[in-house]
Amino acid sequence: MERIGILGGMAPESTLEYYRIIVEESHERGWGKRYPQTFINSLNFETFYEPLSAGNDERVVEVLTDGVQSLARAGADFALMASNTPHRYFQAVDAATSIPLVNIVDVTADAAVKRDVQRVGLLGTAFTMEGEFYPAGFRERGLEVVTPSPADREWIDETIFEELTDGVFTDEIEAGLRDIIEKLATEEGVDAVALACTELPLVVDDADVPVPTLNTTRLHAEAAFERAATGDFAQ
Repeated sequence: MERIGILGGMAPESTLEYYRIIVEESHERGWGKRYPQTFINSLNFETFYEPLSAGNDERVVEVLTDGVQSLARAGADFALMASNTPHRYFQAVDAATSIPLVNIVDVTADAAVKRDVQRVGLLGTAFTMEGEFYPAGFRERGLEVVTPSPADREWIDETIFEELTDGVFTDEIEAGLRDIIEKLATEEGVDAVALACTELPLVVDDADVPVPTLNTTRLHAEAAFERAATGDFAQ
C-alpha cells in the first residue's frame, strides 16, 4: 500500500476532514485496523496566505514545494495539497517535487463527467473562481464552468478568508451560500455546483440546495485513498 502525504493547514479544519475521510474509507471497505500510512504536514496558514495575498507567486510556489518535499522525506509515496487555491500553482509545484501529486481539479472534473453533469457552478476563493485552472481542467472534458456575480464572488471570498478559515460557521453564512447556489441554478442553469474551497462542504448541506454539489474535499481524499490502496487514482 502506498503512503499518503497531506500538505494541509490551508486551512486546518479541512485538513482534519481529509484525514477523517481517509479513515472512513478504510472502515467502509471492512479493513478493520488496517489504514493507509498517512503523513500530514500542516503549514502555518500565514506562511501560505501572506505571499498569496501579496501576489508573490514565486514565494507561494516555494512554500508549497518545500511542504511537499518534507512529506517526501518523511516517506510519502505521493501527496495532495489539501486546499483548492494552491492548485493555481499545481503545475509548478508538481514539476519541482520528487513525488507525484493528486490534482483536485482533475478528480472533480472526472466526477462531474461520471455524473453526467454539463454545466457546473464554481464556488471558492477569488483566486479559484477568477482563475483559469478550474475552467481549463473542465473544458478538457467538455464541461462548462459558471461563476457567481462579482458581488457574490466578493462576499464568498471575504467569508472564506475572514470566517471559514478561522473556524467560524454560522447560519447566516449557510443561508448566503444557499441563496447564491439557488441563483446559479435558476438564473444560470447549472446542473451541479463544485464546492471548490475545502471549507465550503463543512457549511453547505446537499439536502438544502436545489442542485447536486461536487464536494471537492471528499473527492480529493477518496482519490488519495484509492491511490494508496491500488496504486492508481479514483475516477
